[in-house]
Amino acid sequence: MKLFKNQKGFNDTIIMTIVGGIIGALFITGVFVWQEINGQKEEARILSAISGMVDHLAESKENKDSEDVAWRVHENFNLGFSLEYPENLTIIDSSDEGANYMDFVNYDVNDPQRKRGLGQDDIDIQVQRHDFSSKFTREDLIDKLKFEGVEYFSQATVKAAAEVELGDYVKYSQYTVSGPSGPMMNYIALDEDSDRYYYILVFEPGYTNNKELIEEIVSSFKFLDEYIDIDDLTYLGYGYYKDGQSVYYRGLENRPIEGKQYEYEQIPVGKIIQMEDVDYDTFISLNKECGMGSCSGVGKDKNNIYVGTMIHPRLSGVNHNADVETFEYLDYNFYRDKDRLYYYGMGWGVADYVDLDTFEFLNHMYMKDKNNVYQFVDGFRILEGEDPDTFELPQY
Repeated sequence: MKLFKNQKGFNDTIIMTIVGGIIGALFITGVFVWQEINGQKEEARILSAISGMVDHLAESKENKDSEDVAWRVHENFNLGFSLEYPENLTIIDSSDEGANYMDFVNYDVNDPQRKRGLGQDDIDIQVQRHDFSSKFTREDLIDKLKFEGVEYFSQATVKAAAEVELGDYVKYSQYTVSGPSGPMMNYIALDEDSDRYYYILVFEPGYTNNKELIEEIVSSFKFLDEYIDIDDLTYLGYGYYKDGQSVYYRGLENRPIEGKQYEYEQIPVGKIIQMEDVDYDTFISLNKECGMGSCSGVGKDKNNIYVGTMIHPRLSGVNHNADVETFEYLDYNFYRDKDRLYYYGMGWGVADYVDLDTFEFLNHMYMKDKNNVYQFVDGFRILEGEDPDTFELPQY
């Protein structure tokens, strides 16, 4: 019995060892299988995660490229138009300062290195308001658009305009090949019932690289009726108007008179601005100050002297404060009050050494009084050594 027991115990041990081995083998195999399965699952999970990230980036990029940027409507009552534009464009509204134009841009206007035309994708759209007059009619504009070559006044090389239909008002497009502002496309907006027209200038290289977007913007251009009607105003001269209650001002453009060398006429252009804090009853228009291409009216009321819409600091301020009551226009951009002579050349100047009682003009460049001969070229100066009694004008 003992042997049997021992044998049985031995057999039990063997059996338990075999079973344990089988269980261990199964366990080890299970671990490997589990690791393999989980490894495959983890690999699949990682691959799935990577795949999802790529899809996400691609989707994000696709959405960014195709995302509809919100559009806004800009209504400019100063210039009398409206335009729809993507909200990623910035408005630079110079019309608030009396100019006849404004810009829509997408470059950084605060970065001095980001100048017009620097970036390939930069957009700069400038809307300019112009007005028809007896001097420049609708027919004159159409004839001008037919011209191809170098323009006399601007020295820009232009192509003949093409007829287009962009929205309700843009009827022509004219490309400037070269000029002071570089190459650009000019869209012209007209309304049969309006006495004004608009240039919508789109500067290169932004025009060529964004033509489809540009034309979508330009097509939204509309005329606004809510503006001051010039026909309801009384013209005082040199850009100033009245309507019975307020004084208004409109900028002047210095245009050469055709066929007359060095002779110019001043044409009111741009928007009409209602002037503030002006004494209506005493306001009068005196004359103008003119530089190259542009002029500003000069007027006064009982309190101040104005250049354009501005109370001029050198005339009405603490520096060379003019006597408003006696301030008057003489000739050739010269003015006087009871004490001094004032002139406009490269800015305003004052000559308190001139004898006003004997001061006279010889022509637009030479003047004299009882004491001196004066020259007005790049400023006002005494011609030393010249006798006013014997001085003769130079012969050219």
